[in-house]
Formats: sequence, structure tokens, C-alpha cells
Amino acid sequence: MIDNQTLSTIAISASAVLLAKLVYDQIKGFTDPLRKIPGPPRYPLIDDPALIWALFRSKRHEYVDQMVEKYGDVVKMDFIGPAVLVVDANEAKRILNTSQFVKNNSIINRIGIGILNNALFALPTGENWKKHRKLLQPAFGPTHLRHAGKVAEDAMKDLDHVINKKLQGNESTVLDFTIAFKSLTLDVISMVGFNHNFGSTKKLEEDIEWGFTKEEIYGELVGFYFAGHETTSATMGWALYELCQHPEIAQKLYQEIKNVNLDDPALVEQLFNYKYLDKFIKEVQRTHSIVNGVQRVAVEDTEILGYKIPKGTRVIVGIASIHMSEKYYKEPHKFNPDRWDEPHVPGSFIPFGDGQHNCIGQKMAIIEAKVFTMHLLQNYNFKLVDGFKANGITRPTLRLEHLPVIISKKC
Repeated sequence: MIDNQTLSTIAISASAVLLAKLVYDQIKGFTDPLRKIPGPPRYPLIDDPALIWALFRSKRHEYVDQMVEKYGDVVKMDFIGPAVLVVDANEAKRILNTSQFVKNNSIINRIGIGILNNALFALPTGENWKKHRKLLQPAFGPTHLRHAGKVAEDAMKDLDHVINKKLQGNESTVLDFTIAFKSLTLDVISMVGFNHNFGSTKKLEEDIEWGFTKEEIYGELVGFYFAGHETTSATMGWALYELCQHPEIAQKLYQEIKNVNLDDPALVEQLFNYKYLDKFIKEVQRTHSIVNGVQRVAVEDTEILGYKIPKGTRVIVGIASIHMSEKYYKEPHKFNPDRWDEPHVPGSFIPFGDGQHNCIGQKMAIIEAKVFTMHLLQNYNFKLVDGFKANGITRPTLRLEHLPVIISKKC
């Protein structure tokens, strides 16, 4: 049993350590090279409590919005160490496209690699990343993309069976599409990614220099599950939500695509001919940025919008904040596909990132989203249940917590 003297010694020692840490933090604050960058106040011992609370509630996106609104386009933040949030299109292009910044094996990336076992999207810049990108690139070529279109339509036909069973003679039924889209996108990535992409990749294992190890293949399987399933299902949830919110847009889309044969082997080549559909998907990606931001690390001393950024600084490109900035979009909170009739500022629309680390599966994601949207519009009427209020959560991408939709067959 611990006596009172021992307890007192422990308490005094702990207090001394805490005091030393407080003094150290204060001194560090005065000498911090990032101290001139605006941002929330520093707190002793812990990161910003507001950020911690936002993460606990899956509302990281709201916290970032508040920081940008309060402090501007460059914000110093503290989360597992200092970082600089940047909300500027020109700087975003530079950060994501030049050798001044790299994807680094920082704390955040090490956490990702530990979970994902070297999935491409979590790898830092370097030879290992180059190997993975080179091996996976053929899996996203024209042949596999055409196959993705067919698989996406087949998955929608499976959904038809589910809906018909739920209808059972009724005019309409309610379906939570957050669950439905998770199932659909998982089916697609399983067929296109696992059965085909990794079938061809496996042949390359025999190459001693460039082959994947079994552990790396496992890592990419997990990575495909997250990057190819989680993000697309979230995007489709927001797309259907906006269709329900704007029946006039849904009707305009329907008129454009109502006669499209979704079983046509040449469907994928035709998808990009439907201009309003293309504008609609872009507007969904702009107003509901699935990935809030991407991180890089400065490899040399530099400046961002007049602020000195030392070598080794973590820099976060605020994709969602850029997409919703009045600097680049008139009435940014208004859902308006026709805004895409005008060219956008380079760097102001980067839903898949930019530069060498951009999303390798972006074309496949767009194909899936377009096929799903076309199938829904051709076959169903839909509206939100009465009283529904959208609740966006970041887990880890921005998605709707629920999406209960009243759905009925088109006559």
C-alpha cells in the first residue's frame, strides 16, 4: 500500500513535470517561426479543445470552416503538432505540383500506413510510392474503365431487385441510401478492383525489383476498399440528396439521359457527351467535398501568402474551403450546375487532389457516379422523407449519416 509520503512525492514530481512543460510551451510560443500566422490560441499540454470536440462529434469539417471564417486563408492549427492550413487556389497548385512540398512520412502518414499496410494513397513520396503507382496504373486503363461501367450498371440492377422486393405491390417505399450506396460501391470495387486489377497485378509479383509482396497486396486491397468504396458511396449520397432537393435539376438531367442504353458496351465512351450530367457531378463534388484537405510537408524554407514557412512544416491544402470560397465561386453555397458553363480558376476545383499524388481512381469514381445517377433517374421517382434534415459527418470522409428516401417506380 502506498503511504502518504510516497503519494506526496509522486504529486510533487508530476507537478514539476507539468510546470516544466508549461514553461517550455510558453518559451516555444515566443520563438515559434509560425507565430505570426493567425490561428486559435495555443493551449498547454493539449491540442485545441474545439478541434478535439469537433473530432469527437465527427464534425472536423465544421471546425475548419470556422477557422477559415475567423482567421482567413492561412491558419496555424495544432493537431499532433503544428500545421498550416492554406485556402488559396494558386498556392494549392504550387503546394501539390512542385518539389518544394512532398507527401511525408509524418505522424499522420505513419498512422495511415500502420492501418493500411502501404496502400497507395497513404504512402509518402519516394521509391516505394513510385513502385505502387507504376504497378497499379494499368488497372485504371481504358479496358478496366469500360468494365467498371458494366459492373456499375449490374450493381444497380441488383438494387432494383431489393427495391422491388420492398415495394411488393405498394406504390412507394422508404430506403436508407447511405446503406444502399455502401453496398453498391463495395460490389463494384470488389469486381473491378479485386477480380481484375489485382489479377493482372499478381502476374507482376515475379518481377524481383517491381513486384508486390503479399503484405503490399493486402495493403492495396484494404486501400482499394477505403479509397474506392468509401469515397464514392459518400459522393452518391450527396448526389441523391441534391436530386431530391432540386426536382427541376433532376428533371433536366432526366431529359438529357432518358434514352441512354445503360447496357451499351460503348457506354463509358459516351458518358462524357452528357454535358449537364457532367456539370451536376462536378457541382456535387464542389459543394460536398468528400476529402476535406490533403497534407504535404515543406522540404525547404519557403513562403505562403507572405508568411514564412520553415522546412519541415506540415501544410494542409483546404480543398473543401477552396471549393466554397467566394473568391472563386459566386454564391458558393448555392447548388448550381450551370456555374460550370464558365471556366474556373486553376486550383479552385481539386476534388481528387492534384499533382503526382492525385487520385489514381478518379476516372473510375466519376464513371460509377454517372452510371448510378443515370440508372436512378431512368427508373425511379424519389423524395426525402418529411422532416429530414441532412447531417454531414466526417468518418473519415464527409458523408450523410442517414439518407431516408421515399422511392417509387417511374411509370
